[in-house]
This record gives sequence, C-alpha cells and structure tokens, in this order.
Amino acid sequence: MNGGVEAEGGSIVRFPLERRREEIRRAVLARLGACLRRGDVSGARNALCDEPEGEEGLLLWGHVLERLLTGDEEAALDLLFLARSESPEVEAFARGDSAPEASSGIIEKFLAPAWAAHPRAVRWLRLLSAADAEPPAAPFDLEQDPSAPGYAERLVELFEQSEEARALRERGIRPRWLGLFLDYLLDRLPAAPRALDAAGLEEVMREILPAGSSGSDEDAGKMLAELIAFCDFLGREFGLPNTGRLRAVFDAGAAGRLHQALRERRDA
Repeated sequence: MNGGVEAEGGSIVRFPLERRREEIRRAVLARLGACLRRGDVSGARNALCDEPEGEEGLLLWGHVLERLLTGDEEAALDLLFLARSESPEVEAFARGDSAPEASSGIIEKFLAPAWAAHPRAVRWLRLLSAADAEPPAAPFDLEQDPSAPGYAERLVELFEQSEEARALRERGIRPRWLGLFLDYLLDRLPAAPRALDAAGLEEVMREILPAGSSGSDEDAGKMLAELIAFCDFLGREFGLPNTGRLRAVFDAGAAGRLHQALRERRDA
C-alpha cells in the first residue's frame, strides 16, 4: 500500500518537473531561434550557453548557423558533421526542403524560420548536401600526366582537406600559395612529383615565390611552411619516396635564401 502511495507521490513530483524542463527547453530554443532569425549573434551565443539537457543535437544546428553568421565557415563545417550525426532530421527543414508548419514543433517553429531568414546560409547547406549526394570521385593518380586537365586543381583540393593543411590553419597560416606554385612548376618543369628533384624546386623558389609574395618576411615564412606541409602530405598520402629531399629545399637555409630574393626584388 505504501509502495503505491510513494509511486503516486513520485508521479506528482515528476510530472511538474518534466513540464518545467519542457518549458525551459522551449524557452531556450525560442530565444535562440529569434536571435538567429534577426542576426543577433551575441544573443544567439548567450542562448547556446543555456543548453537544456538532451537538446545538444538541435542546438548544434543553431550553432552551425551562428558560426555562418560570423563568417567562420570552417567551424560551421566541423559543427555540421556533428549536427548531422546527432539530429539528421533537422537538415531538410534547414535547407527549406520541408516547409515549416503552423504547429508547436520545435524544429518547425524555431529552427527552420531562423535558417530561412538567411538565404546565403541555406545556399551553403544546399551546396554541401548536393556535393555529398554525388558519387565519390575516383582516386587521384599522382603518376598521371601532370598536364592533364584538373591535375593541379585536384592536388590542391586534396592538400587543403589534409591533416597537414589543418595543422597549418591551427598555426594561423591559411594555405594559399600552393596553386601558384604548382602552376609555375608544371609549366616550367612538366614532371610528375615522383620525378621532381631538388634543383627544380630551387628554381621555383628563386623565381615564383618572390613573384607571388607581397614582399614581407612574414609571407616568406608562411610560403615555406605551406610547401613543407605539402611535401609531408605527398609522403604520407602517396608514399612519395623523395619527399625528404624535396622538403629539405624549403627547410634549413631556405628562409635566408628566400628573404634575399625578396630584398633583391624590392631593391630592383
């Protein structure tokens, strides 16, 4: 008998608590949605700090949009992977593929209108979704003719997605010179990476790097760091055996030689 009373008493306590949690949940998501809809990034961040228990997945979609509104697409992309794994059902609403209804649903009432208020963010998400739906690209053949259409572009794309490029960005270096480097290299020295030698890279460093630089020593250091990372990428991803020798061209002593070339170009 007592057990029944306790169970009943537990229900009396539990239901108000559950209603209170639901009220908090809706209030936080309503505030987040309203802030995102009007582009109030600071308010959205504050709402994200009040994360109600069990709503991490829905809030991630708000966090993705918040990062896009600040212009940080790299962070938004990282968060998107998490949001898709936690609450994949939200994506169709965020893309606008499922129209919000006049209902009390959290997604339909708060998150979908927030995304709809920012067409550029919706286009970004649709482009990513379309890319994900495409069949995977064929493995890149490093040994194909380097003059083949798209060779340099694909190699740059693979590098920018690599752990070496990610490590550069964590150091505050945004990869930007590799495309210029490869265009020059493949025009002057049409050889597959496996056939490159140190002398060829020395020529590239003397000619193209100073031409592509703004002339600052800081730029020179960033260029060299990117090219060293690219050599490491070739060795790890493709097992290129001569990456140690190629890397050395941009390593010890390279900074001094490049700085001298930059000074000569400035004084010319």
